[in-house]
Amino acid sequence: MMLGKLSALCTLAVVFLSRSDVADGIVFREEFASAVVGQTLYVHGGTLIDIGTQTPINEFYALNLSTSFNVTTAPWTSLNETLGPIRIPALRSHVGGFGGPNDNLFFVYGGLNATNASSSSVYYYDPSASTWNQPVVSNSPDNGPVGALAVSHPQSHIIYVYDEQNSLQQAVFALDTHDLTNLNFKVISPQVTGPPGPRAYATWSLLSTGVAVLIGGSQGPTGAWFDLTTIYTFDTTSLAWSSHNTTGITPSPRIQHSAVVTYADEIVVYGGTFKSTLPPDPLVILSTVNGTYNWRALNLTNSPYSKYEFTLTGAYFAGNALIFFDDPDGSIHDLDTNAWQWTNSYVPQELLFNTTFTPTSTVNPTYSPFVAKPSSAAVRARVTGWVVMTIMGALTTAVIL
Repeated sequence: MMLGKLSALCTLAVVFLSRSDVADGIVFREEFASAVVGQTLYVHGGTLIDIGTQTPINEFYALNLSTSFNVTTAPWTSLNETLGPIRIPALRSHVGGFGGPNDNLFFVYGGLNATNASSSSVYYYDPSASTWNQPVVSNSPDNGPVGALAVSHPQSHIIYVYDEQNSLQQAVFALDTHDLTNLNFKVISPQVTGPPGPRAYATWSLLSTGVAVLIGGSQGPTGAWFDLTTIYTFDTTSLAWSSHNTTGITPSPRIQHSAVVTYADEIVVYGGTFKSTLPPDPLVILSTVNGTYNWRALNLTNSPYSKYEFTLTGAYFAGNALIFFDDPDGSIHDLDTNAWQWTNSYVPQELLFNTTFTPTSTVNPTYSPFVAKPSSAAVRARVTGWVVMTIMGALTTAVIL
């Protein structure tokens, strides 16, 4: 399978928003799901913990990434009046992604529902009809994952969900969305020595090679933190996990950080928390050229406060990442990854090249039938804010709120 980076957007934008910056009523939230679908960033659900509640909300917003805007006046659009018989689901600690036969639908799965019970339902939003749908999905787990990680794979139309905190199975669940009349889950059985083991507050980012890179996190909500000199990858072609030693600098361990892949297949990691404080190297870059992994740190002028919160995984093919999290100076910031500098304006740029790749393996994907009920993972603790990169929890993609 060949994957092409076909978007007209190529600049990675890291945008941080405070509640006072948002025009259409979107306020600070935690544990929400988000994804870039086409040229639009969608933000769904979450909880308004800052006002003393952990009840999931059913709010839904969109941000158009195809036009320029000043970071102080991001043009958010409320989609809370969507049409159709299915109401906007109230969820938190769920995952979001793009899918469908044309990769133009916004999917959400798992998390906790309005009664704070584990949700096993799949929903998708169709922008062309402005409707939510709750499809029948075969082989769906009885309990959906809580605080999981997800990546969306272009062309195969599969959303891979990694229940990172599930100590019993350590499986990856594959939601095949290419046929909306026959949606189904398949479980990729864990290898004996392959999976990285349970962890919390990590990030999972898909490269153009079809390899998803797992970075950071801790051994459960209160466990030891993982060293970033060793990373784990999941190959969506061979369906195998592997570990890799990195070169370059030694980044500080971190949890609740943000991560997003640029058009050059570099992973930008920003913010997070390090031993109850901010990491001394908040902005680090992981180069993934030729299957090698090399870290470097950037110390840019006028860098925003690198607090941790939600991370919204921006898809590499969209060329944008929105990071949402608590920025005490109440401003939005944009990181231009061509010039590597913070700017006051978001400006989409034309993609000047067309890149395709050959999968890292020719092994035909095989799946195991879903036979065991996965246990529900512990809810991830969340903090404040977001990134224009990846959203979910006290940290999820790259605009920050």
